Amino acid sequence: MNFHFENDQRVVNLFFISNPISESIVKLIILSFKLNLTQVLIIPLRGYKPLFFSDQIELRASKFDRLLQKFGQKPLTRRVINLLNIIDKKFHIFCTWNYKESAFTPSIEELLKHKKCKGHFYIEEGQISYKKNYSSSTFEQSQDKTFWFRDDALGYFGINDAVFPNQKKTMVCIFSIELLKKFYIPKTLGVNNIGVTCAERHVNRNGPQGMIENIVSILPNNSQIKIHPSFYFNESSVKELQSSLELCNCKSGKEITFCDSTVIIELEMLFEQKKLYGPQSSLKKYSEMLNSKYIELELY
Repeated sequence: MNFHFENDQRVVNLFFISNPISESIVKLIILSFKLNLTQVLIIPLRGYKPLFFSDQIELRASKFDRLLQKFGQKPLTRRVINLLNIIDKKFHIFCTWNYKESAFTPSIEELLKHKKCKGHFYIEEGQISYKKNYSSSTFEQSQDKTFWFRDDALGYFGINDAVFPNQKKTMVCIFSIELLKKFYIPKTLGVNNIGVTCAERHVNRNGPQGMIENIVSILPNNSQIKIHPSFYFNESSVKELQSSLELCNCKSGKEITFCDSTVIIELEMLFEQKKLYGPQSSLKKYSEMLNSKYIELELY
């Protein structure tokens, strides 16, 4: 590995995680570079609930925060900055792309301006990690939404050799995902066929019922369905999916169930080959990498 990362005990490492892939890579970073947990700050985004980290800082906008955001304020960014000011140490930022201030994310651009920030690294998240970068000096003028990464990052971390395609290989650290077998207990052994829902924001005019019907229609009996994490923001959304599945099972005569909410499909494929069915997703890349199969469905 040509990649170099200096573990400076005086520096705090701020990790933003938003899905199972980014969390898994953060776990590998901490283990591989022997980071002391006193040097680590974990901030889950978009309501994501980490599996490997119990000590975390929740960051979500209140109704008042959203009102402030409409007037150009950055309350979530300010919250993170206040925390960093209390810690009063130099820090690195690890993120999956350059978030702007939103209901679920702080502004990376603003955090990078902090006088004690030593720089930032990018972590593989999924499809977005295969987009081109952008120049840090021209970001404010650029309106191209395909630019997701600054070109002054200190490095990049991933598990897929094809990730961050525009970066020098010496800047990219690729971990073996096999290392996570030591920490993850599979929950779908014996279940070879798994359907995958789309994100809640992508559910079309046919609603959750139509999406579940499409998935159930193609799944063999005794299969399972993995619910996208975005549905867990609202308990009523999950209940609606459960009702839809019960109705579909009744109509089809099948016994399809939902996966446990803690199931990480990418890691399940480390233990057993799977046949997955779902919308366009980065899962297709990981299924190919792990000798499984992904069949794309038109769910939205």
